[in-house]
Amino acid sequence: MTEETGAGAPGGDGQVTGAGASDGGEPPAGGDPAPSPPADWKSGLPEELRNDPSIANVKGVEDLAKEHVNVQRLIGKRGVTLPGKDATAEEWDSFYNEIGRPESADQYDLKDFKPPEGLPWNADLQGKMVEKAHAHGLTQTQLRGMIGDYAEAQAAEWQAFEQRASDIADANEEQLRQDWGSNFDANIEHANRMVRAGFDDIEGAKQIRLMDGTYLLDNLAVAKAFAKIGAALGEDGDLPGDPLPGVVSGPEAAQAEIEKIRAAAAEDPNHPYNNKKHPEHKAIHKRMYQLYEVAGSDGGHPE
Repeated sequence: MTEETGAGAPGGDGQVTGAGASDGGEPPAGGDPAPSPPADWKSGLPEELRNDPSIANVKGVEDLAKEHVNVQRLIGKRGVTLPGKDATAEEWDSFYNEIGRPESADQYDLKDFKPPEGLPWNADLQGKMVEKAHAHGLTQTQLRGMIGDYAEAQAAEWQAFEQRASDIADANEEQLRQDWGSNFDANIEHANRMVRAGFDDIEGAKQIRLMDGTYLLDNLAVAKAFAKIGAALGEDGDLPGDPLPGVVSGPEAAQAEIEKIRAAAAEDPNHPYNNKKHPEHKAIHKRMYQLYEVAGSDGGHPE
């Protein structure tokens, strides 16, 4: 029997062939129309949302969903909100504590902080700094860094101050040596005598610092003034500040000082012990009498 072929008949491979077959062109008359391009995904939103700048660059619902998920993840993390300009003191305290400030100033941990070596450090001032730091909301890390940086800056300033004072003292000594010449050592002793006469704490007096950083006797004007006063005390024989016998610890020490003075006098004809015109002559003879009294011997009393 012969198979029929013709318009609309199926071919041998099961495909419909003929005029009714689709060949990739226009769909047959009466078929479904092609889908239209999708409308703007924001078109169904209320106007205030549709025009919000935060979603202006969101391309579709999928992108919007992704952004929402990311925001939720961020909200889940620890975070704080900066108080506004009208925030109360309590709100600021809560904020400072939340970002890491201790509950009170005494809870800062500064055990590992040590001022630079040689730097005069005011512990009371440090305590006040800590209190102010707490009032201004500094965290532990911020306070530790601030005090460390402050100490380093102060150390640099102190070193520069000490160097300037040392330079001034050196320059003043050089000037005194030029002005006094061979009398330099004698005049320095005169100045020291004035210190002994005028101050109960002799070593403490020598450590007094003036505005330029120099010590008391390193200052040019002070050294000259004290030398004049000390020389005048020697000429009058009134030496209230000179050491008394009680300063010597015992007979052996007194005898050792006697021998030291005599040895120095033997080597130098112009030693104050030998030279009656020397401003120290009366003082050293007075001292020798005192030493002999402590030593318990009078056979070697100076004339």
